[in-house]
Amino acid sequence: MINFEFIIGLALILAVVGILLSILSSFTESKSGNSSEKRIEKLLPGINCGQCGYPGCQAYAKALADGNARLIYVNQQELMLQNKLLQC
Repeated sequence: MINFEFIIGLALILAVVGILLSILSSFTESKSGNSSEKRIEKLLPGINCGQCGYPGCQAYAKALADGNARLIYVNQQELMLQNKLLQC
């Protein structure tokens, strides 16, 4: 026979652990830097080519987030990237 009290207790424990991990995750994310910088960096190609004049995509994303750089684009794909970045 299935012990429903055990299953309900286990579900409650897992829910509490999930909530605690979610809170801890959001706390560490806010401590680890600018969230718009991270969103911008995810939109960049990540190949660290240096065409933008910065040593890597992370540095370029930080400069864009801080308002210290302009978005450089040369083709349609980069123009679409600009539109996404403006939404950040």
